[in-house]
Amino acid sequence: MVTISSPPSSYRSTVVAVPPGPAVRRENSGEPADRRPDTGGRSDPAAGPTPRRYHGLDALRALLMCLGIVLHVGLCYGDGPWLWKDARSSGVVWVVTTSIHIFRMPLFFALAGFFAAMVYARSGASKFAVQRFERIAVPLGVGWFVLFPLVALSIVFAWTYGAVDVEAAGGVGAAMALALQHMPFTTDWSDAGPLHLWFLYDLLLFYAAALMLAPVCGALGPLRRLASNALDALVLGSWRWLGAALAITAATLAMLQMRVAGVETEESWRPNLPLLTVYGLWFLIGWIGWGRREVVEHLQRGWWWRCALAAVATVAAAYAILAWHMRLERGAPPGPWLFFAAQLLSVVSSWFGLLGLVGLCERFLRRESRVVRYFVDSSYFVYLAHLPLALAVPAMLRTWDAGALLKCAVAVCAVLGALLLVYQLFVRHTVVAVLLNGRRPRAGAALRGGA
Repeated sequence: MVTISSPPSSYRSTVVAVPPGPAVRRENSGEPADRRPDTGGRSDPAAGPTPRRYHGLDALRALLMCLGIVLHVGLCYGDGPWLWKDARSSGVVWVVTTSIHIFRMPLFFALAGFFAAMVYARSGASKFAVQRFERIAVPLGVGWFVLFPLVALSIVFAWTYGAVDVEAAGGVGAAMALALQHMPFTTDWSDAGPLHLWFLYDLLLFYAAALMLAPVCGALGPLRRLASNALDALVLGSWRWLGAALAITAATLAMLQMRVAGVETEESWRPNLPLLTVYGLWFLIGWIGWGRREVVEHLQRGWWWRCALAAVATVAAAYAILAWHMRLERGAPPGPWLFFAAQLLSVVSSWFGLLGLVGLCERFLRRESRVVRYFVDSSYFVYLAHLPLALAVPAMLRTWDAGALLKCAVAVCAVLGALLLVYQLFVRHTVVAVLLNGRRPRAGAALRGGA
């Protein structure tokens, strides 16, 4: 007999949530690569060295967005909660997804702050506002209205297909067809969350704050110069270790405002002040870093020990977060010290991950490469469009008799491959690419590929 059950009602909110444990949900994102080269040095760009482009930082930002795909697919095979779960789970996948969640978004917002300051210094406030509206606000508005029903339908399909007896239906293809035949194709918008596009919403808030505060800071005169000299000493001078300690302390204090170990979930359009404080601090760190951007050159030396320290802190933070949630699930009070350790280790992971990966990428990827450039250009679209497939593809693989780790790897490759094909055929040379990446389409390609 073929039986089909309805998906849970919670699919309606389709809030993108990330592990770290049974009691918390959370997600994560990307912003398009800025297209003009920047200059080194803290002085006026016109007076600085030969302008160059930060290819390594572009690649790092694209990598962080693609790790979001690994994260969302992995949640289907981890031990924590998610919108749809495979029958098989893996503790390794759970640790990996938790580890990615620890450092991914802090690093992303730091890079976003760095490039935002670059665009602001190069173009001025009005052009900055126009460009950010085109690259962030328009994709957020259009993308959300397109993606929300697709994500909702993917969840309904996953649960409906999961309830079909494949043998009774006559095989996998017949079972999928039966699921599509019986599933509802309506979308409930009454509890519509921001999905995985929440990071674009937060970026718009940070850009608005920058547009209001930057002119004020620029009008402070001698006080501004004093603050600039202090930041120089804390970032580049003999006081840089004190600067690192202050940054880690501030970020840890912000993380202690979370209600759960790790980072909370952006579940609605209502601004989450503690979460905005956490990510806003990393955005500010990146903004300050642009004014002292020669630090990028310095970080190319010693990148390996910073990455090693970040890796150790990441694993330690992941286990602390998982231990906190496991104790909470058993009904035992996790204790304040475990919570403090999880938050502090998360910050240490993000801080040294930022310094180490910036140095690593700028040392080995500073030269332009066609392969890397293609990866960078495609990453924004691939991340924006990935969530429906990140739910549907694992559901399609549910009958495959393989381990969770292997199924997760195959699902990630399938989602990336499908989206790269769509990007190449229907996006790369169209007006969509112009909107996302700021490049002009090839002559006549927009008409052939469509908008």
